[in-house]
Amino acid sequence: MPFPRSLQTLVLVFGLAAALPPCLAAAAGVQGVVIDPDGRVTPGARILLSGPTATIATTLTDDRGRFQVANLDPGPYELRV
Repeated sequence: MPFPRSLQTLVLVFGLAAALPPCLAAAAGVQGVVIDPDGRVTPGARILLSGPTATIATTLTDDRGRFQVANLDPGPYELRV
């Protein structure tokens, strides 16, 4: 017995959504390196990431001055060190 047309369409839509390439995903992230005015990396610097209405994330740089915040909604953010 064949599947109803509406079920076939539903399966096709969910299958296409699951097959989207990562560049079209609905999450974003930010990463970087904190350096001082002399060009040296800054380990242990506190990173504060804020969205339009609230603080989204805080993190510290690693021993090489690197930081990363993942799983963000796309949009504008303010980053403070």
